[in-house]
Amino acid sequence: MHEAVTAVLATSYDLRDVLLRPIAHGSRPVFRVDSASGRFVIKCYAAERESLDALARSDAGSARAVACGLPTAPIVANREGRRATDGGDVQYVLYRHIDGRHHGERSFTTRAAAHLGGVIGGLERAFAGLDHGDLRPDNHWPMDIHGGLARLTALLREAERSPHPTGCKSASALRSRIEALEGLAGEMRGLADLPLQWVHGDCNPENILFDADDNVTAVLDFDNLSRLPRGFDFMYALNQSFRSPDACARSALQAYLDELRPPRTEIEGYPVMWLYCDMQIIWNTTYVYMDPQTRQEREGSAATPAPPWWLANWREMTAFFLATYDAWATGG
Repeated sequence: MHEAVTAVLATSYDLRDVLLRPIAHGSRPVFRVDSASGRFVIKCYAAERESLDALARSDAGSARAVACGLPTAPIVANREGRRATDGGDVQYVLYRHIDGRHHGERSFTTRAAAHLGGVIGGLERAFAGLDHGDLRPDNHWPMDIHGGLARLTALLREAERSPHPTGCKSASALRSRIEALEGLAGEMRGLADLPLQWVHGDCNPENILFDADDNVTAVLDFDNLSRLPRGFDFMYALNQSFRSPDACARSALQAYLDELRPPRTEIEGYPVMWLYCDMQIIWNTTYVYMDPQTRQEREGSAATPAPPWWLANWREMTAFFLATYDAWATGG
């Protein structure tokens, strides 16, 4: 892989005598590129439908972010002016390297949280205008209680057919999710009324870079661009970064409101929307118990029980969201 990447960098981007350093990034090979011309990041997409769909999403999302003045790592065109380079069984995309650091759950400051909330609000506003009729979302998720229950039930039936321990463990966990979701059916009737649009889909701390002054320098990785309720990205970031209703969460929400200015009824629906998404585990497409090539059980593919934190605290979070909204709306 190193030799192929080095050859593409030389022939398609005029980057020679480079130093490649692998970056941990899911299933796709990613390398940092150090050269005399500067630093870059090159990402490798397999020539398969799922991977090429991710490439199209990444290209569209990055281009939209740049066009709207949002901080991201721009794609570098190759010598032919193309944003991706065909390597036969691999497509290569080269990005400018953006300096920055990641904030973990316990390292956020209120300033960093505010900048994060504002940038995510900007993303939501920018992607509301994203018009790509031929762009395939990362996933098609049922955003109504009946569709959600049907999806979990189908996964349960698959797990029940598995003779392996992973399937048995998943079946028990999925039953707990279905039972919890059925008990909340009345609380989730308004999910389908939340505005649906393109969203980043993966606003976790590893995809947000900050400078030393806690300004956001880049939002990375648009591979998971999806059609989901507006507010999904904010709730994903909140859940991953500072879930409790503390000063950081308040700063992030206030900045998000400043940028997006959504109605109160929409904000009221965010916690229950996230509870539903967490119940569906919508960032995992399905549970796969057998590898189709080796016919061996896959590790780490088991479902987990219903999320205890959000089940216990979503009402408290709703009250926090509404109190923050009301204070923001009145200038408090």
